[in-house]
Amino acid sequence: MDMSIEVLEARYTEAAGALPEIEIKFPALLESAPVAIVIVDGDCRIVHVNAKTEQMFGYQRDELFEQTFEILVPERFRSTYVEHLAEFLLHPCARPMDLGLDPVGRRKDGTEFPLEVGLSYIRTRRGILVKNFIVDIAERRRSQEAPAS
Repeated sequence: MDMSIEVLEARYTEAAGALPEIEIKFPALLESAPVAIVIVDGDCRIVHVNAKTEQMFGYQRDELFEQTFEILVPERFRSTYVEHLAEFLLHPCARPMDLGLDPVGRRKDGTEFPLEVGLSYIRTRRGILVKNFIVDIAERRRSQEAPAS
C-alpha cells in the first residue's frame, strides 16, 4: 500500500480527537501502520521501530535499538540527515523531510532505495522524540518513469 506523507499526517491528526482510546491502542497502531515508523530521541538514537521498518530495511528490532538513525541512511547522506534532524529538534513541527535532494534509504544488505520521510514529534518527560514516517517510493518511481504504452 503506497500512501503519501500528507495522507498519513491527516489520518493521525484526525485520530487525535479520540486520544484517550488511542493512548490505549497506540502500540497496536504503530505496529500495524502501513509505513515504516522510526522514533528517535534527541541524540538521534532509535528508541522504537514498527514491523514495517523491519520489513523495509531488513533489520530485526534489536539490531536497531540504540543505534543512530544513520544506520538507515547511505554514508554519503548521513551528515545531511543528521543536520536536518538536529535542526528539526530546534524547531519541531510536522513536515516532510526536505533535504534539497531525493531522500534515500539503505537496507541492511547495503541496497539503496528512494523514500519519502515525514517528520513529527512527541514531547515527553525525557525531551522531544522525533517520529519518522517512511514510505518506500521505488514502485511509484518505476511506474512514473515507465514509458507510456
